[in-house]
Amino acid sequence: MRPIWQALLLAAIPLAAATHKGHPEAGYKMTPMPAPPLRTGLGSTTLSMTTKSQQAQRYFVQGVELLHCFWDFEAYRSFKEAARLDPDAAMAWWGIVQSISEYDAMSEEKKAALEKAKTLVPKASAHEQYYLRAQQKENDDDHDGYVHEMEM
Repeated sequence: MRPIWQALLLAAIPLAAATHKGHPEAGYKMTPMPAPPLRTGLGSTTLSMTTKSQQAQRYFVQGVELLHCFWDFEAYRSFKEAARLDPDAAMAWWGIVQSISEYDAMSEEKKAALEKAKTLVPKASAHEQYYLRAQQKENDDDHDGYVHEMEM
């Protein structure tokens, strides 16, 4: 006879497997979370964005560094905070899309962030516009257009 803890663990395995990255597509919403702490030692990103908020810039840089570390959801939190601090910063919305693009369950949020970024392209620097247009091309499955924008 198995100890009770083993039986409970075995019963939980199918539930855990069903909820990891394969979240149900309909109705999934990320649980609201507080702004993440600003950290040091994550990298040395120098990518800047057009913003009037130094704090938004710091969160954006942290988000990029976290993406490079493959910490998607922590990057997502940083980009969300950058967008909260400066809703007109197109690259903050770009970062949100980048951090959740592989998660089908978050497709509605991705779509909304893509639309927001698209409306902000004219406010972005010429350099940022390459990233933003490339992301739109990638979303439209235009591989050649994506490559062209990324090579510019």
